[in-house]
Amino acid sequence: MSRETMARMITTAFDLKGESKITFKDVPKQYWAYPYITKIAANNITTGYSDQTFRPKNKVSRAQFSVFLSRSLNNDFKTYTYTSSKLNVNMTLPNYMKNKLIIKEHTHEDTYGVKADIVSFYYNDTSVAKQPVWISGVSRVRSQYVEPFFGPDAVVIAKGSSYTYVMQTPGEHPYMYFENTSYPKTKEAHEYIRFYNRLSTSIPTWSYR
Repeated sequence: MSRETMARMITTAFDLKGESKITFKDVPKQYWAYPYITKIAANNITTGYSDQTFRPKNKVSRAQFSVFLSRSLNNDFKTYTYTSSKLNVNMTLPNYMKNKLIIKEHTHEDTYGVKADIVSFYYNDTSVAKQPVWISGVSRVRSQYVEPFFGPDAVVIAKGSSYTYVMQTPGEHPYMYFENTSYPKTKEAHEYIRFYNRLSTSIPTWSYR
């Protein structure tokens, strides 16, 4: 089915209410599917594409439909947006992360005066480590300084006109061997891995400028 038909089906089935502040360039108010599309957006079931379109005529894959349906049934699968002032990028994250994910932004300067703007993600562990545990990070540095700053193995995820964006993930962490019987199989361990997997796959897809 098309995305617009999916929007009508979900809006009707779940009796969705509300008007979204999100506007899609390809869905004018006079369009027949506008009431349905704006309602699924108002309920955080969709955020559309990064170019501010909804693409109502596009076909919905089984995987995409599963996501829309999951968000309709369970608020944990809905999303929220975090805007990074350092990187000037909007980050779409799942609701289940909201109360346990800590995001910190800062600028680091090395001994040669090279600066990198950094956004770091931490899991707020209240049981095992009893402190925020680093999950991942995104750094923005001028393109000519990528290798001097991060080394030859830097994981480049995007390049702008002047800056390059690099993703970093932990080589080791407190839960690295949580499946080993000598380590506790805690809720925090499993949840940390869930957060790690989600961020490592979504960070490269964000729209960097």
